[in-house]
Amino acid sequence: MKKIFTILSFAIFTLSAFSQTKIKSYDASIWGQSQRTKSGKGCSFSIKDAKPYAMDEIVKKNKSSAIDVMCSFSAAGKNAGFTLCAPGNPAIADIDYTPKTGTYPYKNFDGGSKDPEGAGWIKNWTTRNETKLQKVNADFDAATAETMNALNIESNYMIKGVKAGDVIAFETAATSTTPSKKGLIKIVSISDDPDRSDKAGEGSFQELKIKVKAQGN
Repeated sequence: MKKIFTILSFAIFTLSAFSQTKIKSYDASIWGQSQRTKSGKGCSFSIKDAKPYAMDEIVKKNKSSAIDVMCSFSAAGKNAGFTLCAPGNPAIADIDYTPKTGTYPYKNFDGGSKDPEGAGWIKNWTTRNETKLQKVNADFDAATAETMNALNIESNYMIKGVKAGDVIAFETAATSTTPSKKGLIKIVSISDDPDRSDKAGEGSFQELKIKVKAQGN
């Protein structure tokens, strides 16, 4: 009887602890890659602090390990539209980071027009997190700690053709400053930069407004 009571007590404690797992929930944004030099309008996103970072900001603030998701825009061809990807991608055997001519979308994440192969270039980052990403048919608003934990995210590191309304599951890498956390990103809307009316309709100057739910500590 004592053994049964001990097992039941442990099970209740475990379920109670699991039900109290924290969820971080917040509104955020990520931008097309042409805004990489503007603070707060970056194409690189951190789950840790829910902020977009421009490419040069990442290196100046020693933040490469904090970057979990990147955003790129292509105007035409088979990659037309927005792509979300992990900074690192083990599914691609040999990524060519050369600006303009390298592997899509990694060729787009250079260090900026004045020094495209400088310290801000993704090739020169000290850490490139291999965040798993997967488009899912999930109710973002109803997601709980239990549904987060139950997510089975495949070894996929890139989502092409991202559009408003999409829900994307993620699992951060062990190397991230927010390591091994699961969650959901919902693309709420895609809008023009109010500071660049001359670039209206151009994806590389647009903001993806998102909602994020992630496992806490």
